[in-house]
Amino acid sequence: MQDDLLGIYYISLKKDTHRRNKMSKSFNDEFEKMNYIEAVYGKNLTTEEYFNRMNHFFHNTDKLITPGELGCLMSHEKALKSFIDSDYKYALILEDDIIGTEQDIKEIRDIIINLKEEFFFHCGGMDGRKASKYIFGKKIKKNKNIFLLAEFSINHLWRASSYCIDKNTAIKLLNIYKNNIAVADEWNKILPRLKVKSYVASILLHPIELSESNLESDRLLKKDKMTLMKFLTKSVRKIKNILNKKFYKLIGYKNIYND
Repeated sequence: MQDDLLGIYYISLKKDTHRRNKMSKSFNDEFEKMNYIEAVYGKNLTTEEYFNRMNHFFHNTDKLITPGELGCLMSHEKALKSFIDSDYKYALILEDDIIGTEQDIKEIRDIIINLKEEFFFHCGGMDGRKASKYIFGKKIKKNKNIFLLAEFSINHLWRASSYCIDKNTAIKLLNIYKNNIAVADEWNKILPRLKVKSYVASILLHPIELSESNLESDRLLKKDKMTLMKFLTKSVRKIKNILNKKFYKLIGYKNIYND
């Protein structure tokens, strides 16, 4: 695949030079081809900026969005807009804590050659998340390392640290973000609205240690206390997930992260 068909965008806060240096060493020559998107630091948003988007988000979802989540969302909006305005046919969106190699980028290029229709491709990054055991996919004949995402797995897919999309899908995704109905990696809300084929692989990795994560510390503030009703709901959901795992294994799906 021609390099000029795939635009690679990496999102990074201006202050996080050490992360960009790590990316440069990991991705070697591929890093020089990447487009830098300066991330929006949620804590630096003005009160008006934050409350304007937060009010719309709360109105649409009955949930709060933290400054960190909003900054992340706005950063991905910047990356998507840059891609939409470009001549690239496809985009690979990366966050600066992603782990990979030059060879991984080449593998992703080779994979998307055969994705002719509109698509969303989650390239990895579920490492360390409990939900990774529910990420199932069906092998695509033309591509050995990419899988068609199981429908039940959509509810368990998280992180926006590495994903690949075509231009039409990018336009749809940007509109979803602008409509304040999901944070950047709420794929359970986003993918049904995109209405495209969703693929998954574990090519690029995410750190399991999250102490340096700019987003995870914010999310800890949103954790609700466990109530009896929440416990019962969680228990029923867990039983459903176990049954779904068994069913999808029986019909030939593979657990992407644990098999």
